[in-house]
Amino acid sequence: MTGGTPATLDADGFRTTASGKTYVIAETAIARGDLRSLTPEQDARARTRMQAIVAQHLPNTSAELAFGEDGYPPMAPTEGNRALLSRLNAVNRDLGLPDMPEYDPARRGAADSSFVAADVDTLAGLGAAGGGSHAVGEWVDLDSLPRQATRAAILITRLTRQRPAR
Repeated sequence: MTGGTPATLDADGFRTTASGKTYVIAETAIARGDLRSLTPEQDARARTRMQAIVAQHLPNTSAELAFGEDGYPPMAPTEGNRALLSRLNAVNRDLGLPDMPEYDPARRGAADSSFVAADVDTLAGLGAAGGGSHAVGEWVDLDSLPRQATRAAILITRLTRQRPAR
């Protein structure tokens, strides 16, 4: 978010610049954000409500809300995803690892799997352990890679040997 007299957003929609005196009300304010939802219907309701709020701006002011088309699509929990988690937890138990709980969808971030989630069951949590996601100080536990690779290989092997549903 930035504000100033003036304030601008670059052509790519990623960088903002602002200047002006600190004791004046900014002529322009720009905010960029991300909208996360579980279903297309929830996404549409949120967008409609946000547009209604923006339309109620103060007299002699203007406001605009634009949604980009490059965001991550919704990804709701499904029984198929839960079945994959159950299969992963069977692998975890066989390896002497703790079960992985279902992660609260309201607390998760975006995932590339959301682009196919409407068409196929998906599972996250097979990557390296670490912390500080996408921020200064992000770190990865390199010692977790053998464990994660072993777990993923066993799960994939078991899934490939599974008979297709008829």
